[in-house]
Amino acid sequence: MSALRPSLGAVTDHSPDTQLETNVREFLRALNERLERDRFVKQRMQQVAHPAPLDIEDIRRYLSEFKTVLVEARGDKYTRIATYGGAILQLTDEPEITERVSKMLELAAQEDRDAIKKIESVDHVIQRTDHMTGLRTLFMFVAALGRSLPRNSQLDELTVELSAYCLTRFPPPDDAREGES
Repeated sequence: MSALRPSLGAVTDHSPDTQLETNVREFLRALNERLERDRFVKQRMQQVAHPAPLDIEDIRRYLSEFKTVLVEARGDKYTRIATYGGAILQLTDEPEITERVSKMLELAAQEDRDAIKKIESVDHVIQRTDHMTGLRTLFMFVAALGRSLPRNSQLDELTVELSAYCLTRFPPPDDAREGES
């Protein structure tokens, strides 16, 4: 029977099982894109000229570039996470999947809200250059970082658990397993 099931990489029909498998695969792909976000921001910001310390307009330019990079880093991954996660919840009532996906959706939504707050805070600093605005933004970034560490750990753990479960739920076809031997 497992030979009739498509693997996570081969979609051949539109049965509910295949739809579920496809949505799980895309959900996990979007979640994994989050892991590249910080590296992307760091690499892009290394290409941006640092501002002159006392030049307000140059600092605004730098912060504007930073905001642009944050917006690019956010991209559409959270929309895709919500879309595929919602589809998964409609396609199955298996608690092994739904409990994890529900929690992952909640954590990803919190992460997205923090990303939006960061973007808004940087924008606020661009508009106002007083020290208090800068300090508030710095504290907001530190608080967001503090929230992100345990959340990332939870998301990573849930991703591994869901992936492992789905490997048994959607095993590769027998001929694909024979090629690995």
